[in-house]
Amino acid sequence: MKLPSGFRVRVPWAGPLTSVKVRGSLSGSVAVTRPVVAVSSAVVTFVARSTADVSRADAQVALEDFSFDVGDAEGLIVEGGDTVYVANEDPFRHTFTVDDLGIDVAFGPGSQQLIEIPAQPGTYTLYCRPHTSNPDDPAEDDMTTTLTVG
Repeated sequence: MKLPSGFRVRVPWAGPLTSVKVRGSLSGSVAVTRPVVAVSSAVVTFVARSTADVSRADAQVALEDFSFDVGDAEGLIVEGGDTVYVANEDPFRHTFTVDDLGIDVAFGPGSQQLIEIPAQPGTYTLYCRPHTSNPDDPAEDDMTTTLTVG
């Protein structure tokens, strides 16, 4: 398939009105495949985003720079039944995972969600599945922190 000169492809993640204009003519599968893949990827990311209301949260966590920013060196400290607002500030996929509490929530880039913490007091490992080698024995550079439920 040949793309004519002046053909435009919208690039939604680069801004609301951003597009790419083809100068000259392009032909071959590369010219067709790349825009389709880019647009498909943007649609999947957009659909995964939510509009979680931070005002309903008892605590907040930012997933950024391959870490859990919980605002406390001791980790995330909550009460059972608390709601935690989690926002992925990275351009990478992360998870908010606590095996012992049955929590495993995936976050696409820019997405946020409210997570209710079960009323099971204890200290747990909170980790990101793609960025932790072994949650039972996390390394210093793994994406983990401590979750304490009071």
